[in-house]
Amino acid sequence: MIFDSFETGGKMLYVFHVDTGCMLTFEMNLALETVVQLKQTIELECSIPADKQVLLVSGGECLDSEARVGSYSAGTDTNPIFLFSKSTIESPTPPTLCHDFGSEVELKEKVDASNNLPPTIHAVVVRSQLAQQFYELARDQTKICEDLVHDQHLQQLGWSAVIANLDDVLLAFKQRCDLFEQSFCQYLETKDDYAKLLDSFKDDLETLSHIPILPSLLDENDEERGRVEKLAENKGSDVSLLEWIAAKDNQSSLEQLAEQCHRGLEQFREDILIQFKQEIAKAVETANSVDLREIKGLEGRLCGLEQLMNEVKKIVQEQMDLAQAFSQNQVRACNLGDTSILPDLCTSHCRQLEVMLMNHQKIRDIRRRCNRAKEELSVNLYHRLKGVMFVENRICEMDSRLVLHHENLKRLRKHLEVVQQLHHAPRMYLSAVSEVVRRRSFSEAFLVWANELACQLLAVHSEEIERRNNFQAEFEGHFLSSLFPGFEDQPPSFATQAPTLFDRNLPKLSIDDMEQLRHDLPQNLAMSVTLPDINSITQFFSTSSEPLLKQVGKNIKRSFEEQLVDVTSVADIVGDDIGSSAMQPDSQTSGQSGGNTQPITDRGFESETDTEEFEKVDQSPTDLTFDAKQRGKCKKRNCDILKNEGSLMPSMDSLNSFRIAARKVIIDLRNELKTVKDYVISQQAMLDDMKKLETAYSSVCQIKDSQVLTLQKEIEGKDDHIAELTERMNKLETQISDFVVLEEKFKEEIETSKQKLLDEKEAALKELGDRLNLDHKREMEGLRSRYRLYACTNMERSPSDSSLEKIEQRSDVIEIANHEKIISQLQSDFMMEKEKLVSEEREKWVTKLEEAKVKSDAERQVWFNEAMRRVTAEKERQLERSHKRELALTQEYNKFKDILQKFKTQSEHKPCPLLSSLETMETGSITSSVEEPKMLESSFSLAKDIVRKHSGSLNEIDSDSSASISAISESGWSMDNSTSSPSVVQKFGHKDKSTKPVDMTCSLLQDFKISVKSCNIGDEVVVLWDPVHTNYVIYQVTSKLHFLHPDSLAMLDLKTEPDHLPEKLFIIALVIEKEHCVARKPSNRYRVKVGEKFYRVKVTPTQAFLKNQPQSSQ
Repeated sequence: MIFDSFETGGKMLYVFHVDTGCMLTFEMNLALETVVQLKQTIELECSIPADKQVLLVSGGECLDSEARVGSYSAGTDTNPIFLFSKSTIESPTPPTLCHDFGSEVELKEKVDASNNLPPTIHAVVVRSQLAQQFYELARDQTKICEDLVHDQHLQQLGWSAVIANLDDVLLAFKQRCDLFEQSFCQYLETKDDYAKLLDSFKDDLETLSHIPILPSLLDENDEERGRVEKLAENKGSDVSLLEWIAAKDNQSSLEQLAEQCHRGLEQFREDILIQFKQEIAKAVETANSVDLREIKGLEGRLCGLEQLMNEVKKIVQEQMDLAQAFSQNQVRACNLGDTSILPDLCTSHCRQLEVMLMNHQKIRDIRRRCNRAKEELSVNLYHRLKGVMFVENRICEMDSRLVLHHENLKRLRKHLEVVQQLHHAPRMYLSAVSEVVRRRSFSEAFLVWANELACQLLAVHSEEIERRNNFQAEFEGHFLSSLFPGFEDQPPSFATQAPTLFDRNLPKLSIDDMEQLRHDLPQNLAMSVTLPDINSITQFFSTSSEPLLKQVGKNIKRSFEEQLVDVTSVADIVGDDIGSSAMQPDSQTSGQSGGNTQPITDRGFESETDTEEFEKVDQSPTDLTFDAKQRGKCKKRNCDILKNEGSLMPSMDSLNSFRIAARKVIIDLRNELKTVKDYVISQQAMLDDMKKLETAYSSVCQIKDSQVLTLQKEIEGKDDHIAELTERMNKLETQISDFVVLEEKFKEEIETSKQKLLDEKEAALKELGDRLNLDHKREMEGLRSRYRLYACTNMERSPSDSSLEKIEQRSDVIEIANHEKIISQLQSDFMMEKEKLVSEEREKWVTKLEEAKVKSDAERQVWFNEAMRRVTAEKERQLERSHKRELALTQEYNKFKDILQKFKTQSEHKPCPLLSSLETMETGSITSSVEEPKMLESSFSLAKDIVRKHSGSLNEIDSDSSASISAISESGWSMDNSTSSPSVVQKFGHKDKSTKPVDMTCSLLQDFKISVKSCNIGDEVVVLWDPVHTNYVIYQVTSKLHFLHPDSLAMLDLKTEPDHLPEKLFIIALVIEKEHCVARKPSNRYRVKVGEKFYRVKVTPTQAFLKNQPQSSQ
């Protein structure tokens, strides 16, 4: 039974679809249902019509539709029920295989990106996460490969089941062929004889028409007698045997029978058998073909796949070791805090990641080979199953023809047997009449002789017993009894009972009937009628009974009792029950015979046996006959008896009274015996009914006990499973609560770290500003002192120097030009130094912030992912089928298409904040470049204003950079060259060579990251409007939906109106909370199906959003 092969943990019924190589699982309660219900369930699950399904078990046995599924030893994961679809096999193209290999993640780009990271702790964390991802993917791909190889092994078992089923069909077909051939050969052996019978069929009918039906044969059947009398009246003479046969089945049907036999003999010739045997041999040869049965190279291919699986396991072990090494190195580097080891560690990690990438590619290649091998095997099985189906259909067709020919042959042989019986009917009819006459003569003579013998032996036996009893009564108790042992013995009874009547149902035919039949028959048939030798039979019994009668006559003069016994015996021989055909005795003899039974009745009735003997002695045949010699002897004995009548009268009167009383007792005993028999029969019937009920009840109890035991085992298994699940749920709840506590702790630490970093950043910026202002003041003081010195020198010039005025003027012009060059050089150096310091400081703090964020995110993500993986792995198995995945991909495609269309529309109708920022910066730089020469030419006194103005420009650049970043964030971070307008690309191309603040803004944009693959707490995500679900969603590339929590709409200043698009279609936000939900009602606010799982995410506005909120409102 199937229940013996299931463990408590496995509660699934496994059905393997051989055509596509996929395993189907059903509820275990289907094992208690019939195969028809299983087929209906498969039809609902796989859309395969029930009449097109073929279910086999290992060994080739086909599941009976009326049987229970549990009656077959199959249905486990290692020995499933094999399903074949006839519609798939009959289709002109092989079936297409659908495999869910999960999401394909391209890791080469991630490896290249991680190799370009600087040697920092952040790079170590990223590479460690990447190594862990390599290991997890390797493990998943290995599971896929194992499933593919296991499916191919099951397909091989399914093919073996098909071949075994073909062998069973072929064996049954061969047996039917042998049976047909044997029957046909027997027919061919007697075909010539049957042909001769058909040639003489008309002569046989003519003969039957001359054989009359004896009236005595119809006495017992009133219906037959009425029909025959009616025929005789219509014909005016006796009814013949042919007419009697025609009355039962008309003569035209006999002629049709002969015609059918003629056609059958012509149809079933020997060449038909030879041709049929050739077709059978050809079909059997096709079914036994090695090319059809054996899949060459399959064993070698499966061995090769097993070797590949061993290689994959080694690679997975290597990936696991490398991932553990990455994790251990990360932990050590974080604990040591020594940055000097990072370059060598990062170099080693890069080499190891390259090795893991090569291993990953090897695993993917092995998976591809396994998948290709399964596809090739499925196509091969498709063609072979089509061939097997063709062979079985051909065998089925030939089997139908074989059965049809066999039935026709059997019908022909029956018809020929009827013809043969018609041919032998005259002889059998005459033989039967002769046998009836012989049997009736024998039975009459035998019953007379047996009754005489039984009466004589009964009298002798009774007399002996009486004498012994009388002597024993006298001798018992005497002291001489010890000298004569053995007086207690009694003689056994022998032939003291008359035999029962027999041959009572035979027709009442006599010698006269046979003589009449011989007279009516034709000459050729009359000679064949032979009369039975009746004289020998009667002579034997007469000679046997004569000594007995003589002995009775001699003993008349003996004692009264002996004479009475003899007279009773003779009287019983010629008793009251002799029929009309026997000799009738006179009334006196009848009276004497009645009186002569008195000694027997007076002596009898000592036991039930004596009564039965008396009853059976009284039975005599109703139609006995005696010849003249016997009648003379009886008359002579009667005369002797009359002479002794005077001496016997007193005894006869006494015996007559006893006889009357005995008959009454016998009648009463017969009635009681009949009552007892009826009671015994009824009790026996009740006993039989009780036995049947007891058997049925025991069988029902056994079935009930087995079902109760099965249900108890299932309940125990389910209780254990529930307890296990409850325990696991409690553990998971405990882990979740611990993770929640850790999450809150990490949140606090992250907030503290953020605040600390912001404070440090503000302090560093303030310190940098103070230092720059101090340097500016020193520069200005130096310029002022040089200017005063120059003025004093000009004022103290003497008139005597007027001769050198031209030279001095010339030198003044040169000095002014030198001062202009110095100021320009100082200004350029100052700007470069300022930009360099600001960028270095910003990069330094951004790097620190990113490292802290990545570190905290990595640790939190590890814990959270581990918890979620354990929770969701149990609950989300087999929820996402291929059709759901296709639907999700279609929805994502439409969503991306809508987003791209919105981006294009927005870029056409609304100005890009980034471009406006760049244009503002460009204008400012051009204006400053035009105004600076004018200011330098006017006077050195304006240097301070120039420096102050450039300090303001620096602050403006910083604010413009922040505004640009915010504007880029709000305008959809994911814009690329494919979605940007050509003018934007050209502007960016022209601005590359303009100013260095633009380069710094671009570098910051590259460092700015928005998460689209995960939606964890602390990630910055894109919030989009989804018109399909009429709600805001978090843009993610995963298959699960992430809806925006309603509580976050007010924080983001978002509004939803029914049947109208909102004003804001997307925005950047920060994730602060995420919860897992399941749809319970058909009509819900998110418009998802019942049972579908999704996330609700709470977000908060980013700093860039808050800064730009007033500008966007203006």
